[in-house]
Amino acid sequence: MPKIDTIKFRNVVIPLGTSSTVIYTAPANFTAAVKLLALSNIDTSDRTFDLSYTPSGGSAQQIIDAYSITTSANIAYIFDDGKPFFMNAGDALSGLGSTANTVIATVSIEEYFDPNR
Repeated sequence: MPKIDTIKFRNVVIPLGTSSTVIYTAPANFTAAVKLLALSNIDTSDRTFDLSYTPSGGSAQQIIDAYSITTSANIAYIFDDGKPFFMNAGDALSGLGSTANTVIATVSIEEYFDPNR
């Protein structure tokens, strides 16, 4: 069972490339709650992104394909505090953008120490 008194908070901001870019990997001995995953378009044209989840030791599974972020909307919220995404040690989230460095992933995570992972 995770130890609630051993929590780490982490923020990651990373531009997506046109090939798979790792956004976040849950560290060894931790269970993670992704409290926010937002993707923003910093370009002057509409852009798209793909999002994949890879369980530890498993194969990547695409969970979002060619999601459009228009210049007028500018941001897409994928996970938030009302609908978090849970990950175990070694699990990874990856993404790619339709144009390199124009779709920016922002993720906020709570990591819970779990000696059984």
